[in-house]
Amino acid sequence: MFSYSDIKNVYYKITEVFDEMNIKPKFNTRFMHSRKTLAVVSLLFMIALLSSPFISEFSRVAPFASAAPDVEDVNTWAKLKAAVDAAPTDRTPYVIEISGAMLYLEDTITISEGQNITLIHKGNSRRLLGVEGKATITVQKDGELVLDGVIITHDAGTKGTGVYINAGGNFTMLSGQIADNNVTGDGGGVANYGYFTLVGGTIQNNNARNGGGVYSDGTSFRMTGGQISNNAATQEGGGISTYNDFTMTDGRINNNKANVGGGVAIYDCKFTLSGGSISFNSANNNGGGVYSSGNMYLSNDNTMIFNNTATNEGGGVFSDGELFNMDRGAVSNNTARDGGGIYVNNGDFVMIRGTIANNTARRNGGGIGVPGLISLEYFDIRAAAVFSNNRAATAYDRAPAHDDMYGNTIRNGVTWSFNFKQGYNNYDIQYTAGTRIENPEASPSPSATATASPTPTSTSTPGVTKTPTPTPTTPPIEDSYFWVIVALIILVACLIIALMFFYFKKNATQQGTPDWIDSTPPPSPADYSNSAIV
Repeated sequence: MFSYSDIKNVYYKITEVFDEMNIKPKFNTRFMHSRKTLAVVSLLFMIALLSSPFISEFSRVAPFASAAPDVEDVNTWAKLKAAVDAAPTDRTPYVIEISGAMLYLEDTITISEGQNITLIHKGNSRRLLGVEGKATITVQKDGELVLDGVIITHDAGTKGTGVYINAGGNFTMLSGQIADNNVTGDGGGVANYGYFTLVGGTIQNNNARNGGGVYSDGTSFRMTGGQISNNAATQEGGGISTYNDFTMTDGRINNNKANVGGGVAIYDCKFTLSGGSISFNSANNNGGGVYSSGNMYLSNDNTMIFNNTATNEGGGVFSDGELFNMDRGAVSNNTARDGGGIYVNNGDFVMIRGTIANNTARRNGGGIGVPGLISLEYFDIRAAAVFSNNRAATAYDRAPAHDDMYGNTIRNGVTWSFNFKQGYNNYDIQYTAGTRIENPEASPSPSATATASPTPTSTSTPGVTKTPTPTPTTPPIEDSYFWVIVALIILVACLIIALMFFYFKKNATQQGTPDWIDSTPPPSPADYSNSAIV
């Protein structure tokens, strides 16, 4: 940052050049001592300093940051260990470039307290292969690791977690892979007890007891992109098993499998799903896409839970927490014995907007399944909700004894599957207490067909399952806040400068020409004619 004396010295140099060229500038050096000028410069500095915290917070980039860190190039275990040990412990960014095609480790790479290390690759993706029974990389408390392009793995037949984050540690994955890691305990790809952010890259083909791809029991887990796929858990959470709040704004969780929660298993915490997709996951028991014993919030029109299967209950979602709130998004093309789309085993179910479509229950509750009639008292389904083309083994009409309960929990205007005029039909909401309806799909209503949710498509190749690419989501709301704040800062700065300009102009008019402005008139043509030519 330039100081006042630096600016003044630059001005002196400019005036010396003008003197040598026999040019007389309008302002002399007393300009640099003007209180008004110093006030304007100081004001601009104050605006920059006041705005820097907002820029730092919303853009995640520190203002007045130092130059890019040095890059350490390594291709052997000895060089990698030496480079990690040499990294500063004052949080200064330190980049290590892996140039070897396959680098077999002799021990765990440990990111120590205060270290801020980024691992990148040179050329094609490079593999770091961990040792038997140990994590490939461990992040200690107050240590920071950024993965950008490197593959974290173990050799075939070797067990160990990919990345292990201790309490207080911080791991961000930008690109690359965490693949083919296997443990008998929890967290095959990532075991998080601190902070984990998945921005890009792939976590795939990992296996564990719980959390085949990611096991998280730390402070936070946030997914803004990337893919978690083809992972498996013998118990819970094939893709993800988490005991801390989990926020997903984009990315894909697909083709994972487990006994409970094929894609995601949530326990006693909050799951906020506002973008991305959970698809083609399977559970041998409940919750093909999601098993949740916490509070789940589903929003954003681009959020999709589709093509998941459960052997028992909840093909798309099994909700066993206090609340499942659905405000936009789609739960579609899921299959289970009961509750093809969603099974609400406990707690409140609120549906403000969104679509539950093309789900199938082999027995009851094609769209939504429940354990009994009393569960329906905790429903709140608003007029903008859409149910379309859901199916179950049988269909029923509503018994008059349940009219009051229905009127208290479901608003008028909801769109129902086929030709149904109300939701207690077992195709959309599980209900078997009324009169059975024969051939419920014989004459689908035009309104139901018109509002049907489009079925996600995929191109099938023998032996290969391809996942549809989700529609790009809208930018995170904090990005909008950032640009609003920048615009406000610029507007305030312009207003202040304009006010000061008019204030100075008014004072100059009232007081006459200041003594620090050169008011000597320019030479006339006669003066030039009388001068000597050099």
